[in-house]
Amino acid sequence: MKRLLPYLKLMRFHFHASFITVLAGAWLFLPQGAAFPFLELLECYLCFNVLLYGGIYTFNDIIDCKADAVDPVKKQRPLPAGEISRMAALFFCLALVFSGFLLAGFILQREILFLFAAFLAANLLYTLVFKRIPYAGLALVALTHTLRMAFGIVIAGVVPALSFLTAFYVLLLCIAVTIHSRYNAKPRELQYYSPAIVNGLQIAFLLLFALLALFAWQSAPLHPAWFVLAAVLLLFLVAAHLAILRKPLARIFMIRRLPEQWPCAVPPTRIEKTENPDLSGNSHMRLLSKGELSIAVTQEDKMESEIILRHIPTGKKIFGVVLEAAVAWHGYYLLFVTEDCPFEEGLHIYFFNSDLVLLDSAALGWIYTPAIFEALRLIEPNRVQFRFVGGTDWQIELFSRPFFSLPALADPIAVSRDWKLFCYFKVHRDKSLP
Repeated sequence: MKRLLPYLKLMRFHFHASFITVLAGAWLFLPQGAAFPFLELLECYLCFNVLLYGGIYTFNDIIDCKADAVDPVKKQRPLPAGEISRMAALFFCLALVFSGFLLAGFILQREILFLFAAFLAANLLYTLVFKRIPYAGLALVALTHTLRMAFGIVIAGVVPALSFLTAFYVLLLCIAVTIHSRYNAKPRELQYYSPAIVNGLQIAFLLLFALLALFAWQSAPLHPAWFVLAAVLLLFLVAAHLAILRKPLARIFMIRRLPEQWPCAVPPTRIEKTENPDLSGNSHMRLLSKGELSIAVTQEDKMESEIILRHIPTGKKIFGVVLEAAVAWHGYYLLFVTEDCPFEEGLHIYFFNSDLVLLDSAALGWIYTPAIFEALRLIEPNRVQFRFVGGTDWQIELFSRPFFSLPALADPIAVSRDWKLFCYFKVHRDKSLP
């Protein structure tokens, strides 16, 4: 039993409360006079929550194992704790997913099997590509819960109306954006989830929901489920703006730590940078002194700083409060700036031209993951190497001309950029180093 327990932990049975969305779909759309499909729902729970989702949770733990190992809470999970090897977890993951599809193919409707495939694809895209992209990850999370509602409706023997599923998706996306902005957004994400942006999106979601309801009403009388969704949306929006309900909402959505409880108060000793090269001579790449380039914090609560060039304020604002290093390269400036929160550190990389026009930028870090910037090394002709996040070595490869890059796909996991097609530097990690 002791050998089986770590595998059961990987399946996260405490998250199975999300199956209530499937139950709600079946209950809301069950035809009048029809018997409630207890057996079909039980079969769906076994194939979906236990097997398929157990495999997805295991896959997530495999991907996040290194980051979880330095998290004070997640390091107790079976993989970072060393209770299970990553190879054993991978075989367990594949066995669960394959078993879920195989069993569903035998005992569930064919439409459910297609929904299973869509659900698996959405989760893989979330974990491997879109998790760290503002709004994109939340959009996929809302999609997975919408698919759960579709499971329930199909099990009830009804064809899901696209307008209703779209309205349900709008409701979930509104909840996801609001909850993330209130409780989960890291300091470097606040520029994307400011109160003004989120409030504007809430109004947009409300209007879009009303338009979808009007569209559905023109073709047929509204199903009672529409009124349930409308009530949930209105109640949630009201509750989200009441300070007295902040903690109750956190408990409802299983938020374990409020932003003010994040472990940033007592930083560990900062390790001095090493391997700095001799910067004398005619090198095309050199480390700038604080007299040549520094930053001054302008708004500490927003983690905003101003670039100071040769002791003169430039008016150029960047996100971050600690300048770890500034590198000059052929008239360009490469800046490494952190948030001064080593227990959950984020590194921001900026690439400016000689006029301090921002050409490219990227962020590096994991949620709830400690990190310290160290071991800086300049490698001619165009690379800068450093260590960050769990002792991982990284390199920045610089280019004087923009090159084509696929958004979200070209960079390693833990790296995020603004959505654009042309970049001025590449980020390399670990085995990808030359």
